[in-house]
Amino acid sequence: MKEPQSAWLNSRARAFVELLRERNMSMTVEAAEVLIAGRVHDVGTAMGIGVTSAQRYLDDAAIAALAEAVVAQLDDEDPGTDLLAAPRTATVPVALLGRFIAGIAEASIVFVDHPGIDDNLRDLRTGELTRLISVCGLIQSDHVDGDVSVPAVGGCTGAEWL
Repeated sequence: MKEPQSAWLNSRARAFVELLRERNMSMTVEAAEVLIAGRVHDVGTAMGIGVTSAQRYLDDAAIAALAEAVVAQLDDEDPGTDLLAAPRTATVPVALLGRFIAGIAEASIVFVDHPGIDDNLRDLRTGELTRLISVCGLIQSDHVDGDVSVPAVGGCTGAEWL
């Protein structure tokens, strides 16, 4: 049987994940628990109250507002942008792009090697990451010398893209 705080956190996380799902986004319950636990900590610290008291402030309305905020923040990033077709109006050093590609590959390895990840999520994320590695390689191969021209997506430019 879960401890009361653990059960509360799990139920809030499940509600949050469902709200994201309704908005065509996904997050694991575990990741949602980390996010919500962080919010509880922040509320408790800001107000000088304990965890149990802080939990009262993360009611259904607060969880719904958090879901809306996450969706709005990610929506600004313009998901689904065709990075190959997007205008390349920002630049990054080639070495930084190389590190970015290595980081994407490492993230892919986590999804492949971690036994606790759902098979459907593993397939989805490794596919996304592999496509992103391919796009980065094609973008990098188009550059001759100096910095690499990259798309400015989601309002990000240059190193912010990475």
